[in-house]
Amino acid sequence: SALCRKELDALSAEGERLRQREEARKTATEACESGRKLFDDGIHLLYLKGATFAEFRDHMKRAEGRFNDALGQLREFPEALVLRGRARVEMFEYVSAEADFNEAIRLAPELSVAFYYRGVMRFRRLRLEAGAAMLGRWFKDPKGAGDIQAAMTDLQKAALKLNEPDKVELAKGWSEMLMGEPRRV
Repeated sequence: SALCRKELDALSAEGERLRQREEARKTATEACESGRKLFDDGIHLLYLKGATFAEFRDHMKRAEGRFNDALGQLREFPEALVLRGRARVEMFEYVSAEADFNEAIRLAPELSVAFYYRGVMRFRRLRLEAGAAMLGRWFKDPKGAGDIQAAMTDLQKAALKLNEPDKVELAKGWSEMLMGEPRRV
């Protein structure tokens, strides 16, 4: 009887942990969807409505906050990491964006969008650095940007994971399309 009671208590505690985990997942998913809407609205405001960068950045910051809320509920949520990384890229926060994409890839190596957006982020970062070098300015960490090959590798991995090998060749052409003649600064 005492053994049965212990087993029942253990099952009850396990059931409560599962219920709490499911509730956290639900709350995290809702926060993530709210952040995604803020992100999409910010993109719409900037590109279609001509919003100022300050208005756009406000939307991205609020979206980032919602993704932080989601990750506070459920730490291992690779989709939220990718979305937060995208918001950070839009705010030119490349170091923290790359950390988000890297963590998403560590948690879910099959998640092709994490490779894709990390590759796009690396291209954008390189373009920004190339422009700064042409103006004669140096960023705080010009060596930490990675290289064009790393960006192409991520885009190729994304294409292969999506089982679209024809896009691998397309990814190779992105360096010329996005960078012109690529140069390491």
